[in-house]
Amino acid sequence: MHWTLRLLLGDDRYEALADFDSFLKAFPTSVWQGWGSPLRETPSEQFQSASVSQDGVGIAILIERSKSEGLLMQAAYPILVDGEPAEVELLDTLEDEDLACAGALHMLTQRGTQLEAFDPDYADHQPLLRPGGHYLADLGALVSDLSPMESSFEITQGPLLEIQRAMRKEKEPDVAPADLSRVTISNENLRSFQPSEEPLWYTFVTKVENLRAIEFFGDKGWMFEGTVESDESRSNLPPLKLRFMVMDHATSGYVPREGALVVGSAFLEVQLKQPLPYEGTPWADRPGDSDYLLEDMFSALRAGDSWNGAPPAVQVTAQLLSQNGWNVSSPESWNGPMRLHPPLLKVQRGDETHLIGLQVNGDEPPSCDLVLRVLCQREGEGHEVKLEAKDATVIRLQLRSLGMWCKDGPSMLPPG
Repeated sequence: MHWTLRLLLGDDRYEALADFDSFLKAFPTSVWQGWGSPLRETPSEQFQSASVSQDGVGIAILIERSKSEGLLMQAAYPILVDGEPAEVELLDTLEDEDLACAGALHMLTQRGTQLEAFDPDYADHQPLLRPGGHYLADLGALVSDLSPMESSFEITQGPLLEIQRAMRKEKEPDVAPADLSRVTISNENLRSFQPSEEPLWYTFVTKVENLRAIEFFGDKGWMFEGTVESDESRSNLPPLKLRFMVMDHATSGYVPREGALVVGSAFLEVQLKQPLPYEGTPWADRPGDSDYLLEDMFSALRAGDSWNGAPPAVQVTAQLLSQNGWNVSSPESWNGPMRLHPPLLKVQRGDETHLIGLQVNGDEPPSCDLVLRVLCQREGEGHEVKLEAKDATVIRLQLRSLGMWCKDGPSMLPPG
């Protein structure tokens, strides 16, 4: 069994069920249900999964089919049946050093937050995962310890007090010296989710929302939701929210309550539910160490000048496709002036080549291999091109960036 089951069962029960026979006696065959990665359209030939759950928490087991030894139970993991929905971009996969069939995912959220989370379906769908792909996912945090956090604290000395004094004097020049001897700092709006030294582990501060009691075959606990990012910056994107599971053995007697501010440690888990087209995370907001980031930027810049004078829809779409990693050129049959360039582009990446017809603002596209629906409109001093996330060609070409604005002019390159 995977050691993370301690978070669900507690140390004593985990040790008691450590061998396979005891485990099956505690959870008989009649309570198990089918389980598997939602990313698979057909069952895996190598692995088979099953789960047992109660009140939204449970255990998933991974069984490997062996030609020589039959069915082998490889691992058992705790699961949250339904985590908190989120869109993530997969940056990389991380294999478990101790268990070959277990692994984790390195992901990016819409706000640009990098997360590493355990994937209970890793062995089942690892061959299907593609770094750079976007997925609809459920995020859950399995709590190892939880305690209340004071809603405020008082400062009577130190540099922070001096800073607060200066700020108070600036706002209230006539404030009495006695009123500056101590400062009360509120924690009510504090939210945090910071990685610890151990992989996949995080320390968090959040406010308990939608609290409910749960029970898993005699083990009692709670499920709640909590926002773990501040909503002050980049407010146009929702802050990260998680679903937390905490069992009674992890609270040291503390009973969580609705609306309470809590602090603790948790093991992060992710379940990928559905692959998505490349959308949601602007390429400019991706981590600086992404191996595709600079190359995509330079591809877009290199493509710009070569399309000077082309109709705006053609020129901006060519740059957008270049930004997404495609080599873009005019079709071989075209050799006229650039200002009369048809809405037709040749794209190539590796051994893959397509002739793309642009359906600009609903107009009939020219004869082509693939039709790409393009919305092009004037915006200020330039033109903006937008693509549809659900467009078949967007999905086929695996486009990450779906929009671009360029200033009109000799090169139409983005400013800066």
